[in-house]
Amino acid sequence: MAERERRASERLNLQRPCKLYIPRIGRYLAGSTWNLSAEGGLLQLERPVPLEPGDRLLVGIALTRRQPIFCSADMMHASVTRVLPTDNDSIALAIRFVDSRLELAPALSHAA
Repeated sequence: MAERERRASERLNLQRPCKLYIPRIGRYLAGSTWNLSAEGGLLQLERPVPLEPGDRLLVGIALTRRQPIFCSADMMHASVTRVLPTDNDSIALAIRFVDSRLELAPALSHAA
């Protein structure tokens, strides 16, 4: 039996800079996206941080190459669904956006 797809929207392989704020530890961290959908994504952080499934975050994603700075009002609430180690001492976070959807049109028009 084939594994059932869990996502309700298309997932796009997009590598974009992102910034996370983790309220539980009071820190901002830089990262990058591996892939995104309207409901969530897979992010890479350069160093391990104490995160667990269920932790809440604020996430800012540069959908265009000319968006290097994130205002706190532009950050989206998200929840960690999985924390995965990588082979280069970083971590990957699977996240789901809470109470919002990511508009991917700007990223698609600048994906080249």
